[in-house]
Amino acid sequence: MTKVAELTQEALDKLEADNEGLRTQISKVNAESAERRVKLKSLEEEKVEKDKAALSETEKLQAKVAAIESEQAATKAENEVTKKQLEAERIRTAVLEKARELGFANTEDAFALIDLSKVEVIDDKISGFEKLLEDLAESGRLVMGGGQGDSPGTLTVKQVKKSSEKLQPGDLTEDGRRVAKVSW
Repeated sequence: MTKVAELTQEALDKLEADNEGLRTQISKVNAESAERRVKLKSLEEEKVEKDKAALSETEKLQAKVAAIESEQAATKAENEVTKKQLEAERIRTAVLEKARELGFANTEDAFALIDLSKVEVIDDKISGFEKLLEDLAESGRLVMGGGQGDSPGTLTVKQVKKSSEKLQPGDLTEDGRRVAKVSW
């Protein structure tokens, strides 16, 4: 029995040595696995941070795009307002020039009395006001100045209204111009 017991003891010692070797290997594998888990967690965290940074960069770019689009819309609106103001000034200038040609004593009054809704601007050509001014001149509602325009001594509608004298058609003004017709 000693041989059997020795074999058994030898087998047992060998099994214990093998077992110890396996434990060492398991410990090494566990240590490596723990290192890999730490590295994996670190890589995952880095990926999340990179994704956040990329998202932040995308959001920043989207905010810039939105700001640029807003600025473009504001500029477009400003341009439209400026274009309408320029068109209104061009209409005013054309009307005043024609009123001066027709001999209105005060071209501003003539401008104020015409219906601007009938004035048209097509391809930078202003039309529709000439007939209105001619009709206004023929109506005699304003003092005509013989083509001298708004020169010193010209009576305006306001001055005529304030004047103590009552002007009648055919009367002469202080500067020698004839009144066609006065109506309020």
